[in-house]
Amino acid sequence: MPPATVVRETSDGGMPIVLYDPEAPASKGFLEVAKQLAVEVAMHNMKAEGEELVKIDF
Repeated sequence: MPPATVVRETSDGGMPIVLYDPEAPASKGFLEVAKQLAVEVAMHNMKAEGEELVKIDF
């Protein structure tokens, strides 16, 4: 994902780029990475048992 000044500026200002401009290429890139990560975690957890589970806390 190419660095974008607007990503840094909006993040430093407390507004993630995905909220500031959801249609920006950087936003779409971040959202795609997040989706892929969620799929990987779900697939891992389907196969895992007990302590091997990946937990995501917000």
